[in-house]
Amino acid sequence: MKYYSFTNDLTQDEWDDLKNNSLHSTIFNDYSFYKFLNVNFRLVGLKNTKTTKIDIAMPIFEVSGQNIKLPYIPYQGILIRNLKNSISKDFNLTDFFLENLEKKNIKFHSILSTNFIDIRPFTFRNYRKSKKLYDINFKYTAILNLKKFPNFDKWLQSIRKLRLREYKKNNKKYKIADLNNFDEFFELHDHTYLKNKVTLNELQKKIRKKIIQYFKKKCFFKKILNHKNETASIIFFVIHESKSYYLFGANKKNDKSGLSTTLMIEYIKLAFQNNLEQIDFCGANSFYRGDYKLSFGSDLNGYFEVGN
Repeated sequence: MKYYSFTNDLTQDEWDDLKNNSLHSTIFNDYSFYKFLNVNFRLVGLKNTKTTKIDIAMPIFEVSGQNIKLPYIPYQGILIRNLKNSISKDFNLTDFFLENLEKKNIKFHSILSTNFIDIRPFTFRNYRKSKKLYDINFKYTAILNLKKFPNFDKWLQSIRKLRLREYKKNNKKYKIADLNNFDEFFELHDHTYLKNKVTLNELQKKIRKKIIQYFKKKCFFKKILNHKNETASIIFFVIHESKSYYLFGANKKNDKSGLSTTLMIEYIKLAFQNNLEQIDFCGANSFYRGDYKLSFGSDLNGYFEVGN
């Protein structure tokens, strides 16, 4: 494309300017967040030589020289500047960007935002080449649009009846408290995975801790205690402007009290009180967890993971 050049190492100012002018960006694309994670990364993109602006770019994270998908962090994908004639412009930019990545043999794994819907540059390049270049996976998340409801009570009456029964049966037989001891969460979160015979690796544990440390002043990080004063459930939401993101949940083994539902509903009540507009449950791809998230009145939204 005329007037575009590939750059292999964007500056913080260049990245932040693009992030602040892209429909695909979230709080998880902040340059300061990337630095705080303490993982090797670089920012690659196309610069418009007429405007000197970066119009398309993405982060690439590496461990031991290999590109990786960071655990727990949603929407680490391609950002495109908001431009006029965006459908055709976005298509051509993405196609030219991929062409440059291929020439330089740059490997990547990109989790695109729910606003990134035109995946044709990837499919067309797969079709035109003698071998498949890109893996393209369609994924789901569950997003609750709070603006659809005039208030919390109206929303509460709309959710699945089982969730409502769980909420009502506890009838204030619980206590919600701040979580000041991160180790309590880490232990419960580890056990939540072990219930499914999954052991977290060191990278997962590191990123988990970094996320909580970075967003500790922009989050809802609470636990709910049962009538025995035992922790039944813990949840962690990142809150940014009018949106929030559900990144972590952990529950006591074999707990049948429904207190995890109570804690979730109490958070959603707070979201209404604080005039939030949207809650992204950040994934709805496993049957039981996905169904649970949808039972709060959220809607399925699709997004793509692409890589080579």
